Amino acid sequence: MAFTVININDDGIIKIIPKWKWIDIYGDLVKIEGIDINFEARAFTIDKLKTILLLQSVELKNPKQVEDQIIYCSVFLNEIDISIYFPELDNNIL
Repeated sequence: MAFTVININDDGIIKIIPKWKWIDIYGDLVKIEGIDINFEARAFTIDKLKTILLLQSVELKNPKQVEDQIIYCSVFLNEIDISIYFPELDNNIL
């Protein structure tokens, strides 16, 4: 299912329409898996996310959890996981 990104807040949480559904929970906020925004890179990262995603149609895949009405999952744009555009922020890199 396709979702449109309508906002990105200062923490990198994206807001989408329509709402997502996972099990029996609904919401419109998404935390992108694979991107861990640190304080030093915040402004640059948020600007980059807005440039890439704002008003774009995305797919949500591989949901991990829901916490505080935010779903944690991979976000794909044109079948590409957008976390690859942010290798410096990969929370799996040691």
